[in-house]
Amino acid sequence: MRLRSEATSPELQRVIAGLSWALRAYRMEKPPSIAEMIEFEQALEILGITELAAEQRDLLLPFLAKTREDRKRLTLKDGFDSLVRNAKAKAGNLKPEAVGS
Repeated sequence: MRLRSEATSPELQRVIAGLSWALRAYRMEKPPSIAEMIEFEQALEILGITELAAEQRDLLLPFLAKTREDRKRLTLKDGFDSLVRNAKAKAGNLKPEAVGS
């Protein structure tokens, strides 16, 4: 995704790569496309967000969940929190050169 990314921050690129992986693993009905993840990355950059937190759920959920069922699953007690934890774990394991793959 780095080839299409306009983010100047390698940390933000890792966050987005980790989140993309976590969303695929979450088996959403309609996961965000690559273009939507790039738009999400731009929104995070505009908002000055460089790290995801479970407390950002209500702000970030409209960018990530398109279907009612996906929104429902992510608003359950542990849904968004577990998504953020998985994204951070994956992002923490990524090497800077692996972000673009």
